[in-house]
Amino acid sequence: MINIFSDCTLVPSELDIIYDAEEWFKYHLEASGGEAFNNDISNRILHRIEGATKRKGNEIITKYGKTHIKDISTGCKAVLLALNFPNYCVSNIEMGDNAMIALFREFKSNANILVYNCIEIDDPSKTLHIKLDGEVTSLFDAVIKILEKFE
Repeated sequence: MINIFSDCTLVPSELDIIYDAEEWFKYHLEASGGEAFNNDISNRILHRIEGATKRKGNEIITKYGKTHIKDISTGCKAVLLALNFPNYCVSNIEMGDNAMIALFREFKSNANILVYNCIEIDDPSKTLHIKLDGEVTSLFDAVIKILEKFE
């Protein structure tokens, strides 16, 4: 389940909040030698967000050519942090629509997101369920509640 918190005061105290995805990604990438993000879910996210077609260690191949995983978009880094480190709460401040959609489509375990900006996510089937501020709800209803807070 994805837990979404609409205010930092609602994030449980046992979760550290990641406000700077770039810095945290760099730290975990260096500390693990890249292994923290060398798994199936990370590869699917890299494909969905960055268009990665191949990966060899920390080098990925996209339609633009070879690049290093440290050079991917900040939104992709934030999603990789949220999915690989469920004991953190990752701010969505630098996640674009594509990153948020990838997060909701690819998650298989727990992830924690602190919503700072409103990003509309389309879930016409209304089958994605998340926990918003501790309450289980559909993605559609969560988006409505989040937008109401920002009005």
